[in-house]
Amino acid sequence: MKGVMAFITVLLIMPLGHAVTVLALKLPHSMHIPMAVTGVIVAAIIIYLTKNIKSPAWETFIAMIAGVLLWAGLVEIGVHEGAEAIEITERKAMEFSLAILIPLLIYLIFNENIRCNLFISLRKVLRITRGELPDISIDHWGPRVAVKMFLMIWIGHLILFFGYDEDFFGPQGLIVKQFLFSAF
Repeated sequence: MKGVMAFITVLLIMPLGHAVTVLALKLPHSMHIPMAVTGVIVAAIIIYLTKNIKSPAWETFIAMIAGVLLWAGLVEIGVHEGAEAIEITERKAMEFSLAILIPLLIYLIFNENIRCNLFISLRKVLRITRGELPDISIDHWGPRVAVKMFLMIWIGHLILFFGYDEDFFGPQGLIVKQFLFSAF
């Protein structure tokens, strides 16, 4: 039941980033970048303040909001403005971010100090673990949760962008249908 509640919580928090973005982009164009910077600063302050939260559940919840604010400020608004400045679509701009995501994922896969179950499983499947996992105490979840939330949204967006892009798999392609099926 905890897993279901966690899944529902994530699904309810993620749209907050889109809502913040829509509101920010309705402001005059000159306010877009200041709003993006404000979102990132607020996210950083929230991440800092999570050190004072005693409940792991609340710390996780609040940090998820920080991750969504990072996403809204840096990507939703930042990529929108960047794509507009260099006259490409936002979809293409996001697809170009794969150049940053791939090295990051390689680092996360090979770093045995990363305790995320996905990366632990990948290390086992790929047989790249050197031995027993190091015993690392995790006493502060806020920054980790915020970054994980940001990465989860980023990876999800890239999967959808590449999946629906006519130059790659297309909206009727087998990859999109498999992704839809796996989501169920």
